[in-house]
Amino acid sequence: SDNCAAIATCTNSAGGFSCACPAGYSGDGTTCTDADECTLGTDTCAAEATCTNTVGAFTCTCNAGYSGDGVTCTDDNECTLGTDNCSANAACTNTAGSFTCACNGGYSGDGVTCTNNDECTLGTDNCDANATCADTLGAFTCACNSGFSGDGVTCTDLDECTLGTDDCDALATCTNTTGSFTCACPAEASGDGRTCTYFTSCRALLTARPTTATGDYTIDTGIGGSVLVHCDMDSDGGAGYTMVRFDDASLVGVQSAYRAFCAARGMEVIVPRTRAHAQAIRTWNAGAPPNLVNVFPETNGATGLYTWEGRCGGASCGFWLSNSNNAGCLGFEPNGDNNTNDAIYLINGGVCDYGHWNDANGVMSITGHVLCSTNDAGPPVYASCEAALLAESVQNAGPSGIDGAYTIDPTGSAPFAAYCDMTGGGFTLLLTADGNSTFWGNNSPNWYDTVTSGTVPVTLGAADFKSEAYSQLDTNEIKLCYANTSQCYTFNHALGISLFEFFDTDTSYVQYSSGSFGYIDTGSDTARTDFISALGFSSVVARSCYWLGINDTRSISAIGLLGDANSGCTGTGYHDDLALGVGLQSCWDANGCANGGSGHLAGQSRAVDGVDVAGIVYSPWFVFGR
Repeated sequence: SDNCAAIATCTNSAGGFSCACPAGYSGDGTTCTDADECTLGTDTCAAEATCTNTVGAFTCTCNAGYSGDGVTCTDDNECTLGTDNCSANAACTNTAGSFTCACNGGYSGDGVTCTNNDECTLGTDNCDANATCADTLGAFTCACNSGFSGDGVTCTDLDECTLGTDDCDALATCTNTTGSFTCACPAEASGDGRTCTYFTSCRALLTARPTTATGDYTIDTGIGGSVLVHCDMDSDGGAGYTMVRFDDASLVGVQSAYRAFCAARGMEVIVPRTRAHAQAIRTWNAGAPPNLVNVFPETNGATGLYTWEGRCGGASCGFWLSNSNNAGCLGFEPNGDNNTNDAIYLINGGVCDYGHWNDANGVMSITGHVLCSTNDAGPPVYASCEAALLAESVQNAGPSGIDGAYTIDPTGSAPFAAYCDMTGGGFTLLLTADGNSTFWGNNSPNWYDTVTSGTVPVTLGAADFKSEAYSQLDTNEIKLCYANTSQCYTFNHALGISLFEFFDTDTSYVQYSSGSFGYIDTGSDTARTDFISALGFSSVVARSCYWLGINDTRSISAIGLLGDANSGCTGTGYHDDLALGVGLQSCWDANGCANGGSGHLAGQSRAVDGVDVAGIVYSPWFVFGR
């Protein structure tokens, strides 16, 4: 028998046999061992396949990404077959036996997972600086901002002003800016530029825009449409006066037509409020005063300017036409041939302070034009009469012309009426002393308190009067007048205090002194004689030749000349113990002031000793300050 292995093939031969191991085995046939084709490399598997040894054989299996019988393997295109796991926002690329995933532009990740990139936030967009970037999935968009045009990548400024796409008011000025525009109302209008409204008057314009200069501006009163007017922004401290001239041949001899012409434009016939305003009107109006003013008599038949009134906005207001009470100068006007319905009108503009005027009822002399105004501006309240005079803000305030009652405010917080002596240099009346009363007499408390008394006079009179200015107006000059403002003497004390302070604080100002007063020893009677002469006296008729003025004997003598008791004006020492000034120390006794004493100033007879001296009543006395 043979000894071949069970799996071997036995082949008989003459005289013997042979053993052969089957394919897949190795050995001498007697013994057969499995051969590992995969290891031996004797398999027939494709390079893209995996060889697996089996007993006596092997198998071939195509690798992942390939398909076939293992002996032949073909690459699978996963991208085409849809067997890849790439993100929907990635690109799949086939490779031999596999694939790759790459996130699309606008995304980031590993390809399997892709997240949107916000280019706008990352700054990787290419939008124009004047465009708005908007992120989208995997991309972005660019849109030019308002005020620009283009594709978003390139944007060009739009000139809305030129294109007419702005929303500025018709009165406004449109100015192009990068990507936008601005609207600005003209100087004479208010608003934000989208809406512009002309101011109703020069006064309204100046109130809203205090730096507005004098010039021509358009206003709109709300009646009759807008109109170009002249604005006087300088007179009276910057009152803001409106003035406009209309030339019209239909304006002839009837005053009512002139008033109606102005009213149809929401205005009135102009009122020259002050001398400064009147001069500004004349300068602007080619050197001529207005031919008609809105100034009327307070009563039918009123004579003199003081009995007339301006009418501003339908209400009474102050005015100026002359430095005196006479607007005629070639004859007294207004002389009474008038009524309250008709105004004063110009006859000749080239004469007098401000032309020659007439008050005959309702007629006109110079025709064909009218000066209109809103008449809503007026002079401010000044600190003193002097301040008003320096500004030329004087009016026809009283029977004597520009002298009379004005409103002043020395403290800036409490205005009051005061009598102003404008023709005398802008002095404010502090007090009036009636020599026949004891109001300002010896030891009167009125010198030492701030209580006022009396009514501000229309014209200077003899009644005792004490103004708010007595305590509120700081002065550098005190003017003492006897009987009227033509007989005055001025003390230039330069102390900057009120008259009240002289007596409340025992302050003295000495113009001149000699003897025991001890202030100044000039050795001359010049000051005394000048003082007496200025007040209209040839000599002093009183207990002594050295007492003249207003006095008090509390401890301070008041205002004027103080002397000793020498009853004659001659002889040795007749001018001893003489003083002239304001708030003088009392200094009269039998010992030549050595021991003090009760001083006297003559002038108020009852303030001296209660008896009129030599039948003369020294009254009235006026004290002014500035």
